[in-house]
Amino acid sequence: MGEAEKRLWTRLRRNQIGFHFRRQAPVGPYFLDFYCAKARLCIEVDGDLHAQRSAEDRQRDLYLQQLGILTLRVPSGELYAHLDAVVEYIAHLCRERTNSQEQG
Repeated sequence: MGEAEKRLWTRLRRNQIGFHFRRQAPVGPYFLDFYCAKARLCIEVDGDLHAQRSAEDRQRDLYLQQLGILTLRVPSGELYAHLDAVVEYIAHLCRERTNSQEQG
């Protein structure tokens, strides 16, 4: 894990936001940076190299979408500049997705 991923993991691990996340979770042919199965939410931390891999990222995101998994891509710089806001947004998405699954 890079430094940005470590910063996020310290906030997601051990159900700190009320949802269980796994890191490097295998899904099909991919390993997801962070994954919450209950919310069917994948968090990908994008560093500088991801700009060069946008076609592969789109293919991966489409694959996950077909499985009902939403991918949230977070630029690594956001984890340094706005970590609290990113974590709150992730918690919001988890709540929103689990509520819609329970109602649907």
